[in-house]
Amino acid sequence: MNQYNIPGLSIGLVRNDSIIYNKGYGVRSIKTGNLVTENTIFHTASISKLFTSVATIKLIEQNKMTIDDKLVDILPELKHDDKRVNYITIKNLLNHTSGLPDIRNYHWDNNNQSDNTLTNYIRGLSLTIEFEPGSEYQYSNLAYNILGYIIEKKTGSTFDEYLKDYI
Repeated sequence: MNQYNIPGLSIGLVRNDSIIYNKGYGVRSIKTGNLVTENTIFHTASISKLFTSVATIKLIEQNKMTIDDKLVDILPELKHDDKRVNYITIKNLLNHTSGLPDIRNYHWDNNNQSDNTLTNYIRGLSLTIEFEPGSEYQYSNLAYNILGYIIEKKTGSTFDEYLKDYI
């Protein structure tokens, strides 16, 4: 941990639905010095993209949407002035070719999130686009936040609930 400047981490090993090892190491906050425990909750960050993409494909397999569905058809409430937004598909969101920017500061330090945090965030967006959908690759956290919201809308569950129940 010292070699890579990692202040804290938690390790959990599961075998056959049983936790066989669970321990925290280091501190969860350099500012406070609070220790990491086996119950410390960390942001999953980009690891959640794996779960988001699996959940999205599952909904496609269940015919709740298609990979070619347009974002504006699924979420007509999204605000945008750029006509290119009309061409963004589920596929573009999944493979980082939507043209949406990468937003890096989505509530990372806010531990007071509620089940409505994602919904409120997405509804408050005014979409900007940086290139024609499908023409370039640009990593986009925003695209996956939107996919999470689509999962909520299509399932009637919060993103967290859906993942716990089906993934």
